[in-house]
Order: sequence, then C-alpha cells, then structure tokens
Amino acid sequence: MRPLKAIQSQSEIDAFPPFTFPNYSDEKLPEDWEQVDTLFCDYSGVGRPGEPALTIKELKAELEVGKAYAIIDQGQFQLQLGVFQHRAINETFTERDVTHARQDASLLEAERHWLQHPE
Repeated sequence: MRPLKAIQSQSEIDAFPPFTFPNYSDEKLPEDWEQVDTLFCDYSGVGRPGEPALTIKELKAELEVGKAYAIIDQGQFQLQLGVFQHRAINETFTERDVTHARQDASLLEAERHWLQHPE
C-alpha cells in the first residue's frame, strides 16, 4: 500500500491525469491523517459537467495543495475520493504559542541587526 502524500504544488495538480491516488478501499486508513472531506468522482471518462460525479476537470479544480487524496470506495464507473489533512497541521495554537513565536522572531531580528552592526 502506498502511503498518503500531500500534494506539494499546483504544478502537480496541473500534471494530472494520470491520477496517482492510492486505493484504501479495503485498507485501514493511516492514523496520522484525518479525513476532512469526500469527493464523488467519475472515472469512466464519460461523465459530463454538472452531474453528481465530478469530471476530471471538475476534480482538478477541487484539489488543494497541502491535502492528500486516496480512493476510499470504488464502483464500476465512479469512486469516492477521500480528502485528508495531516493531523499535525490540524493542531491549533494557543495565544501563548503565538506570543512566544512573535517574541522569538523579534529576538532573532535583534540578533541579526547586532551582528550586522556590532558597534
């Protein structure tokens, strides 16, 4: 089974098809990824725009950089494509975390200035 891998750039989306999404229809989904959506897609090649199942062009418009995709159910002509986000990305930061990050950035900037102008 190929692991889930997030799309890294718009150029990856532009290069589809062929689609290289792993098939998890009979497999357990990785625990470090959270399913955040499902896309219903045509894969027969004869679907039309506006039908319930997304065409290739419609699917490409739905794909997002930073998300991973995998087949989670498959029929004869359509499939369910799971949309996944890595759990670490979904963790929320507290206001304290944000304040500390800003302080760290300020200290680094002050250190850079001091190194460039030691007098």
